[in-house]
Amino acid sequence: MKKYINSIVSVFFIFFSIVFLQAGKGSSKACFSNGKGNIGGTLVSLINKAEKEVRVVSPQISYVPIFEALGDSGDRGVDTKLYVSDRPKSNRVKAQLRKVKKKGVQVYEVEGLHAKGTLTDKKITWGSENMSDKSQSGNKEIMVRTKDDEGYLKQSRALFDSLEACNSPKSSKKRKHNSPQPSKERKIVKITPEGRKVFGSREHHLNKSKARRVLKFVEEQVSENTEEKDFENFLYFTSMTFDNEDFVESIEEVLKKCSKENRPNVKCMFDKSALKHLDLLDRIKIARKDHIRIYILDGSFNLQHRKTMVRFLNGEWLGIISTGNLANQSDMDFNVDSYHKGDEKLCKQICEEFDKLIPECTEYTGS
Repeated sequence: MKKYINSIVSVFFIFFSIVFLQAGKGSSKACFSNGKGNIGGTLVSLINKAEKEVRVVSPQISYVPIFEALGDSGDRGVDTKLYVSDRPKSNRVKAQLRKVKKKGVQVYEVEGLHAKGTLTDKKITWGSENMSDKSQSGNKEIMVRTKDDEGYLKQSRALFDSLEACNSPKSSKKRKHNSPQPSKERKIVKITPEGRKVFGSREHHLNKSKARRVLKFVEEQVSENTEEKDFENFLYFTSMTFDNEDFVESIEEVLKKCSKENRPNVKCMFDKSALKHLDLLDRIKIARKDHIRIYILDGSFNLQHRKTMVRFLNGEWLGIISTGNLANQSDMDFNVDSYHKGDEKLCKQICEEFDKLIPECTEYTGS
């Protein structure tokens, strides 16, 4: 059965680079960073407390305390695996990877990796934070920790397994180190999913189907009900980079479907790189006029790196913590969208942290 589940997830992972996970109601808690490194300490603590398994995925990794915690985990005999990007690494990082390998940590290099998360026994985190020095010292980050949720744990474990299961029999000859090594030291395994070869010719189709997840985000709550309400509908979005026209089309379509009474107010927060795409920002503004607020965080020293969506429509909450930006490149990379439906506490946490950043932003009013 486990092999069957892994196979399904692997196929899904190859052809859809944004993977959807569904958490149980009220089982999650957000941890935010404003450049003070508190998330890194939390992740180190989770790794240090693990007794059976540790899985860490981060495209960028340079934060020494994380390497040390992984090495200690391997020394304790905990089944420890690390998944990183296949991009070039500094000599310092290469030395750290060699060190943790000698302690029994299995290291995998994954093409197109952009997901960030951990699995430590029965606790899972997903979010925006790389295990890098930059993420600890200057970025606005978010990680959401979920525990005691068996369904979510199974989804997350299968996703981690799929990173390894992407190796197809056709290309197994190229991957000599996929089988367990006789010594304690493990080789770095480079994973190159066959599906990546398809992306070039299907780029637009794939981008459109995944970027329009905004429609999935609200479609079940779009209603023509015009009864008087005592609450206000709203949508919150945060992303570092932003250049995706399909996201704008989704916003336009959602607002068009909603009745005037149910039409949500919208707040977006982007890094200053979004100012390269004034035409797209203007279209968002026009879609809801005075009821859309777009905030730009300069990011010269404190990068806006969070990727979140929160909706409150017709009395229902839904929060999404994503590892991918609202950008074309993120739709080509491997990312995770973690759904938290009905978790009012978590959603309010995200909205409150959003509002705390507004004083650091400049509001975009149009070109």
